[in-house]
Amino acid sequence: MPRGEEAVIVGGLIGANCAVYGLWSFGPFDYYFMRDHFTVSRESMTARPHTLITAAFSHNDTRHLLMNMVTL
Repeated sequence: MPRGEEAVIVGGLIGANCAVYGLWSFGPFDYYFMRDHFTVSRESMTARPHTLITAAFSHNDTRHLLMNMVTL
């Protein structure tokens, strides 16, 4: 288990992943906003290059999120 500074970083990553999953599932944004800003496509890479990072925080379902967080 991570300790000290590593625990803060891992906890932050887990929190960010859970927050984005919550936005996909229950958030105030519509599907098209989330698709445009949290998935990667040819269009998004040129128009919105930040999606290369934000897409890493998107998960298909609860099991996908859980398995990635356990692996982290």
